[in-house]
Amino acid sequence: MSPELIAILAVGAALASLVFVALQRMDKRMDEFRADLREMRRDLKSVETGLAAIDGKLSFVENYILGRNVPAHEATEVPAE
Repeated sequence: MSPELIAILAVGAALASLVFVALQRMDKRMDEFRADLREMRRDLKSVETGLAAIDGKLSFVENYILGRNVPAHEATEVPAE
């Protein structure tokens, strides 16, 4: 083999090695990123659940203020004119 061919093969092997290492690092980072996304989804789901509970309570308060949830014995009748 000529020295030029050996040099070309060595450079090719070195580049292949660098690409392989870079891909491994990217795979690791992607796995970490996916794990972070899963955690964020769980957190957002719990926030969504909490907001839904608050919305239900706010709806109750709003209805109470507007007199929609007043028990029958507390309701005042409007005299007919």
